[in-house]
Order: sequence, then C-alpha cells, then structure tokens
Amino acid sequence: MQLAELGLQEAPDDVPLLSSAARAAWLAGLVDDALRYGRRWRDDAGTAAGRAEALYLLIRLASEEDELVEMDALTGEVERLIAELSPGEERARAMTAVAHSRALSARTDAALEWADRAIALAEEFGLPRVRLAALVEKGSALTDRTSSHAEGRELLAGLVDEAEKLGEWVLAARALNILVGQPSTESTAEQAELLERMRLDAERAGFEALAVAAYYQGRARLAMRAGDLAAATVALEQGRERERGYQYRGRRQDYHAVFLAGLYLEAEELDKVAAVIAQLSESRASPRRSFRGWRSTWPAGGATGRPPRGSWRSCSPGWPPRAGAAARRRTTWSPPRWPPGCRCPGCCGCARSCSTRTCGSTTAGWWRRSSPRRRATTPPRWWGTAA
Repeated sequence: MQLAELGLQEAPDDVPLLSSAARAAWLAGLVDDALRYGRRWRDDAGTAAGRAEALYLLIRLASEEDELVEMDALTGEVERLIAELSPGEERARAMTAVAHSRALSARTDAALEWADRAIALAEEFGLPRVRLAALVEKGSALTDRTSSHAEGRELLAGLVDEAEKLGEWVLAARALNILVGQPSTESTAEQAELLERMRLDAERAGFEALAVAAYYQGRARLAMRAGDLAAATVALEQGRERERGYQYRGRRQDYHAVFLAGLYLEAEELDKVAAVIAQLSESRASPRRSFRGWRSTWPAGGATGRPPRGSWRSCSPGWPPRAGAAARRRTTWSPPRWPPGCRCPGCCGCARSCSTRTCGSTTAGWWRRSSPRRRATTPPRWWGTAA
C-alpha cells in the first residue's frame, strides 16, 4: 500500500496504482483508505472490466460495513455490466462477484445460480483461478443451508489444496475460515489444525481480518468448547492487542469488541464490559448491529447496574453437555445475542427464522436457556465473527 501511495503522488489517476492501493488497504483492514481508493479506481477505470473489478472490491467493503442497500446497488451495477464484458475471464469474474454478493445477503438460490454460470464459463475458457473462486462462492452458499451444509463443507475442503498450489491465499484462507467457523463433527484437535492452516494462508495473503481477527476468535471458540472461559478471554485480548499494535492511520475495524464484552459479562466483570462499550461509542468505527444490541440492553446505570434477564441464543442446536457437567439451568442475565449473518435491525427477522452460515435452522431449533456459570454445558456463541 505504501508503494502504491508513493506512485500515486506522481500519477494520482493511475488505475493500476489505485487498484493496488485499494486492495492492499482492504487486506490490511483500513476501511477508509480502501473505500477512498476503491471509489477513485471505479470512477477512473476506462473499461467496463476495470469498473467491474473495482465494484467487486466495493461490494466486499459494503458488506463488511453492513451497508446492505449500497451492496445491492453495487451488485446491480455489476449485473448490468456483464453484457458489456467480453466472454471469458472478464465475464466469469463478474459473475463470481455477483455470486459472492448474493451469498453475503443470504440469497442462496441466486448465489448458486451465478456461481454455476461462472464455473461453466471458466471451464469453457480454461480459467482455473476463476473457476476456483467461483467454486469457493458455491461452497460458501451451500453451507448456508442445513440440507446442503455437508455438501458445501466437502466442496470447500477439497478446494484448499488447489488454492494453495495456485498461490490463491485469500481463497484458501476464506475456505478454511468457513470450515473452522461452523460447528462440525470434527475433533477439537482437527479444528485447531485447520485454524493454524488458515492463519498461515491468511498471513501469506496479508489478509488481516483472517490472519488476526478470525484466528484469535477461532482460538477463543475452541477454548469455549472446552469450557475454559479464561483462555477464551485471553485469546480475544491478545487478538485485540495485536490489532492495536499496528501503527496504521485511519479507522480500523474492532472485530473482537462485542465477542470480548460477552465473555466479560459471563465472568461478571461488568466494569470491563462498560469500558468496551465506551470505547466503541467513542471510536470512529460505525457500530455493528451486534454492538447496538449490547448497548440497547445495557442498563442506564452502566457497570453499577446489572444487565436484564433474558435468554441467549446459540446456533448449535442439540449441543451435547460435557460428561460430568452440571445440568442446564434456566436462570441467566446475559442479554440476547445475534449471529453475525442475521440482517435485521434489533431482532425482527431473527425472531422468526435464522439462515446464517453457522445455523441454517429455525429459531425454535436454536433457542436455549443456560446459566453463564455452566459454560461446560453450552456451545460456543457465534456472534462477532470477522469474516
């Protein structure tokens, strides 16, 4: 990114330099810089293909910022550009971008349709990298449904080796992140191996959101799975400190704050919860829906008060209690938590159903009551996921 910016001082309208700066800023997690360079890249692109590539990145950024209306508008623009693109790599990449957007907005049927079209075109023109990207989007979409979840996991697991051989580190890390971030029948040791492999691939790509945020959250979830609240908290604190250690300018995402606040709450460390909420309120980053949920349920008295009683939500129906663990209790004072894929303000749509990547079932299937002190009998909480 620094090299691209150095070149832009001499040639501020150079499209390849704008492209490099925008992509590097996105990988580094610098939202403001990525948006600024991405929009300049889109506006200065002299071809439909160049504009489509810029829109692809802007779609990713809009999704990460929860700007769903903007994401739909950008996706519609890509769809209109497809007719102008030459058959082959340009058109197949644009179709992959649409599939990615539709998967992010939980439009699984549309995502699968666009992914299949991109795969067919890539195979026709012999485009292994584009085919790989389209297959990752297809696998991601398949895992959104309970009926095809196993098929999606199998597809993604088979793509990791190919992605690593081609040096497509972002695609490899994304596929691994989906495999790690969703409940499965694999052992904790196998999940830990996948998590380390994801970290290595993400570091090779310079993909900060997965190399740091998703990695430390994955470690925290594994610790929660073992019933070790202290280890889960330490993992998130390390991840948050690692992000702060980089001396980058501009706004950065705070991926761990909401997750960490939940662990502090379970440990009854209310002063730390209040501190996290205050930091998020004062930061330049736009609050995520999950953060709004914490803030809306936090009592006016702050750390001196006590969060209201209520039920927490888990996307792991039928989670088996650990051998010898105490039975579930009905009392809890944790506020409701929503999985990251739920696209509703507050909890209107989620009150009826949930079709996130980690769940794919109805609310009735994943609504549970539990005690914060009985962590060994409860599954990991899947809110605040980075990617």
